[in-house]
Amino acid sequence: SGGEQQRTAIARALIMKHEILLLDEPLSALDTETRAKLRGELRRIHRNTNTTMIHVTHSFDEAFLLGSQMGIMNHGVIEQVGEPSAVFRKPGNKFVADFLGAANLFPGHAERAGGISSIDIGGVTIESSVAISGKVYASIRPEDILISHKALSSSAVNCFHGLIRKVEDHGSILQITVDAGVDFIASITRRSFTDMSLEKGSPVYLTFKATEVHAF
Repeated sequence: SGGEQQRTAIARALIMKHEILLLDEPLSALDTETRAKLRGELRRIHRNTNTTMIHVTHSFDEAFLLGSQMGIMNHGVIEQVGEPSAVFRKPGNKFVADFLGAANLFPGHAERAGGISSIDIGGVTIESSVAISGKVYASIRPEDILISHKALSSSAVNCFHGLIRKVEDHGSILQITVDAGVDFIASITRRSFTDMSLEKGSPVYLTFKATEVHAF
């Protein structure tokens, strides 16, 4: 089977006790269950042998579960390197942000005031803790945006009123597009969506912290 072939190929490479193991999408052609098992085996092998592994993948799950460092490549050029969570949350340029599927990526103009920046993203101004000025891109992860019926009393400086324009079902998580002057995409659990009695056209408030607004 495919899983057995992949195990055999990895065993052939490991038995020579090389210092570096190169893996070119080793799990891409496997079914979900086999892929999960082999991910676990690769973690165990790395833990037991301490072999340096360079693992090429298009799977974010593999990058997060297996990688201690992640590099994003573009036509043979490394665009950004760092811990997976850091690269994912703070892309260094538009290519990296697009590649990682940044849902809220806005071109804008920033004006720096001390340690924060006010960024105009098309008639809507958001605050970022990144001190930057001039033409920028601003990004906010959907999971960092809170949805509520009323404006929240919190330290978050970004709060906008809008209407739900679109709801996408992703299983246990729903992605909600809210028109608040520009379209923001927020993630919410199915339970929260049901408990709040939300639907297309519902008025809501969006809240997120300045520290959650990455700008570059």
